[in-house]
Amino acid sequence: MIGHRGLGRGNVFYNNMYYKENTINSIIKVAELGIEKIETDVVRTLDDKLVLHHDLIVENDLIISYITENEAKSVGLDSLSDLFLNLDPAIGCIVEVKHSIEDIYRLENSTAMITKNALIDEYNKNKREMITYGFDASTAIKINSFSPLPIARGFILEGGSDFAGMILTAKKLGVEYVSAHVSSLLGERAERQMYPYGIEKMLITAKENNIKTIAWCPDFTESEILLAKGVDYICVDNSFIFL
Repeated sequence: MIGHRGLGRGNVFYNNMYYKENTINSIIKVAELGIEKIETDVVRTLDDKLVLHHDLIVENDLIISYITENEAKSVGLDSLSDLFLNLDPAIGCIVEVKHSIEDIYRLENSTAMITKNALIDEYNKNKREMITYGFDASTAIKINSFSPLPIARGFILEGGSDFAGMILTAKKLGVEYVSAHVSSLLGERAERQMYPYGIEKMLITAKENNIKTIAWCPDFTESEILLAKGVDYICVDNSFIFL
C-alpha cells in the first residue's frame, strides 16, 4: 500500500487533527501508521529547488516557478530536501514530477533532470528506495538516458486511459512501473478497452515483462478486488481506513 500525497488528498481528518496533502506532517503520520511507501508531487521553484505541491500555483495564485524555495516555504510549502531530512530512510518515496510549460525550453535542465539529481543524491546518502514518474512519459526517457540508476522509473496516465497501451508503452520505454487510475482497471469502460483479454491477462503480461502496476485512488472494495487480481500496489487516500 502506498500513501497518496501522505494521508491522502486535500485536508485529511484523522485522530482529531487535519493533515494537509503533500506536507511533511501528513507523510510522516502515514509512515507512523505503518505504510512503507508514500507518493508525493514536486514542483520546481525559480531557484531550481523542488517543493511538495500538486499544482503549479498556490492558493493565492502565486506561480511556484516564479518564486524561490524560501518564498514557497513562507506560504506553507515544504521542500523535498526537508522531507528527506525528516523521513525515516526505510520509507520508500514515489516522486511524481509536475511539469510546467517552461520545460519545453529546458533541454538539459528540465524539472525531470533536477528531480533525478535530487533522488540520486538522496539514494547516495540514505539508500532510500525511490520511484519517479510523471504524466509526461518523456520523464522516464530523460532519466533513462543516464542509466544505470538506483531509481526505478515509470509513468502515470489519467483515468480512463487504455491500460493495454500503458503496458506496451512501458515495455518500449524500458521502465519498471505503470501507475493507472482505478477507472482504467475496473468498470465498464475499462473492461471494454481490455476486451477480449481482461485485466488478469493484462497483469500477467505486465509481470512477465518485469513491469509493476500501481492502481491509484481505489476505494477499499476496489482495492480488495485489484489486489486479488494481481495489481502490485494500491496508492490510496485515507490510508488509515485500510489498516
